Amino acid sequence: RESRSDLAQETTVAKIQQVVSRLLSEALRMETMTQILAEKLDGRTQEVKVLTKQLQQAQSEALIDPLCGIHNRRGFLREAKTVLESNAGLEGSALVLADVDHFKQINDTYGHLLGDKVLRTIAGIFRENIKGRDIAARVGGEEFALLLPQTTLQGAHTVAEQIRAAVARGRIYRDRTQE
Repeated sequence: RESRSDLAQETTVAKIQQVVSRLLSEALRMETMTQILAEKLDGRTQEVKVLTKQLQQAQSEALIDPLCGIHNRRGFLREAKTVLESNAGLEGSALVLADVDHFKQINDTYGHLLGDKVLRTIAGIFRENIKGRDIAARVGGEEFALLLPQTTLQGAHTVAEQIRAAVARGRIYRDRTQE
């Protein structure tokens, strides 16, 4: 505004040079400020990306059983809700529930480290026997669930039997003693 009013009055070449010099100086200052703000915005954008990634990881971890690497109860319920809300819904789906027999005895006799190894092994067997939209989860201490969308009772029985047979064939050894 000041430059406009200076130019509106009778002006001399010296006055015009002074106004142009002031405008150039102001333009350079604005360019510098714009660059500083752009760099700050870039930094904030990177921070938001990092925080978003951390939030997604935390949300994912909240839905996964840390010991077994499959869904926990919360993750299972969320996935089941997604299936329920889909066009197909739960109609024609099967639910397989499994409980590790005598698990307390395993922990009491061989220790919790070996008990954890048993749970991880069983979770691995569940993972190996699911496909597509199937959902495997550890829903309790030694309880597992498997939701099989669009699966007949016979199909669910076949999958459950495959899992049972794999667990029965499995052997878990103590690390050092091969016991």
